[in-house]
Amino acid sequence: MSENIFKKKQNRYLKLLELGKYPLIKESIDDLRNDICQSYKDLNPNFKDTFMDLIYSFLVEGEIYAKISDNKFTQILSCRIIPTFSNNKIDGYITETNIKYDKDSILYENYGLYGETILDVKGYLDSAILTYNEIQLIQKENNESDLDYFHTKLKKCLKIICNKTDIREQTIYKNFVERLVQRLMPVYDYLNPKYVIV
Repeated sequence: MSENIFKKKQNRYLKLLELGKYPLIKESIDDLRNDICQSYKDLNPNFKDTFMDLIYSFLVEGEIYAKISDNKFTQILSCRIIPTFSNNKIDGYITETNIKYDKDSILYENYGLYGETILDVKGYLDSAILTYNEIQLIQKENNESDLDYFHTKLKKCLKIICNKTDIREQTIYKNFVERLVQRLMPVYDYLNPKYVIV
């Protein structure tokens, strides 16, 4: 069963990496990362690059896994590890190569959205997959006239501000950033500047 889970996660991971390279999506991720970072007033400059990488993983993969040991942490690709559960609570982690970790040796946070099961974690980019696929189809057919419509649709999926003077739109975006900051706060509090990054 776990073999199928890892295969599914790897396929999803590759698709999300592909999405992350699309110019409009990449720009959105970069803007979000900067806006999230600005919310941390006491951000250690030595930790900033690492934290930006963690935010990227959080936005693209929907999950952060960091192995904690000997005052160091190492990030693990989300497609190579899954949590294990007991009574609907995480009691440990297992990798695709069957390495097991107890729950206190891995720092874990996810986006907070799920598919059919608790292991089917959804993230920021999942809402954009369908529209991205439609854009790819339009580009293959050289039907550029519909591209603006689908780019606008993509912006709505990703909560990008289309109209800079629209206060309601700005408020929705600000609230969205605040939600992400709250989700990432435990990771930030735990790692900055407690552990050496490797």
